[in-house]
Formats: sequence, C-alpha cells, structure tokens
Amino acid sequence: MKDNKREDNPKAKAFIEDFFNKYASSKSDDMAYLMDNPEGLEGTREVSQIREIRLYPKGDDYVAKVEILMKDKDSPLENLEHYTLDITKKDGKYYVKNMTNSIGG
Repeated sequence: MKDNKREDNPKAKAFIEDFFNKYASSKSDDMAYLMDNPEGLEGTREVSQIREIRLYPKGDDYVAKVEILMKDKDSPLENLEHYTLDITKKDGKYYVKNMTNSIGG
C-alpha cells in the first residue's frame, strides 16, 4: 500500500471486529447483508483475538489489513490468519466488497 497513509477510524475498526465475529459464527446466507460474496464459517472456527487492523483510505473506501488469531471450535490450537478487506459504505453502513485470506499479511 505504497503512498497511502494509514488511518485510524474507530467506527470502521468496530465494524471489522463485528464482521469477523459474525463471519466465524454465521452461515453464508446470513452474511449477505455485510458482503458482496457471502461466506461464513458456520461456527466451525472462532475468533480468539484480533491482533491488528490497519486501515488505508482508497477514495471514499478503505482497504483493511487484518491479523486475527482464530481457532477451531473444538480445539485449543490457534493460528494466525491474515485478511485483506475492501470496505465501502452502503446505505450509511460499512460493507465488505471483497475479502481475501492473504499469506503473511
């Protein structure tokens, strides 16, 4: 994200935290109001900790780089996941246009 300054936006960060908790616990159908290509883990995994959220403005939208510790529902083992989200505002609410699971951030 060369040339882009990071931005601190508490509302966008709160949306991202809420989004990942719903993503881990919900079915794809239940995620349709939050994202273009609905995905959901249906409770198979859960968020242990959101380690870092880096927000980069992109016009009126944001690109978010997110590091999350996730674990399988029935296992104590955790692994660090890296996601990139393209976030926009839709009807006054944040919305995920695209989500990719990226290796190494």
